[in-house]
Amino acid sequence: MNKIIGDQAETLESERKKFLKVISIKNNECAKMKDFESMKKRLEGQVEELESKQKQFKRWVEEHESKEEHFEGRVREFESREKELEGRLKEHESNEREYKGQVNDLVSKRNHFESRMKQLELKEKQHE
Repeated sequence: MNKIIGDQAETLESERKKFLKVISIKNNECAKMKDFESMKKRLEGQVEELESKQKQFKRWVEEHESKEEHFEGRVREFESREKELEGRLKEHESNEREYKGQVNDLVSKRNHFESRMKQLELKEKQHE
């Protein structure tokens, strides 16, 4: 009877050790699961942060592109204004050349007139 009880005690002790081992494994798995859940939440937070930064970056890019388009429009305006001013400058230079030609023509006519006046004065003196 003692031997049967001793065998059963050994069997129960062996099963108890197996059971404790299973509980230990289960506790380890639960701890790993908690670590996994914690890591998962941390990674999800990082993903949300990255998505937020990505949206912010996209807004920045759109804003930058809008400013670039505005700047390019201003550059085109200035180039157009520059061409207009160059055209006006050429027109002014042309008018200036024309004016100088007219002045030279008038000076020439005045000189011719003065020369004729001297000739007439000489003729008048000769007639006197």
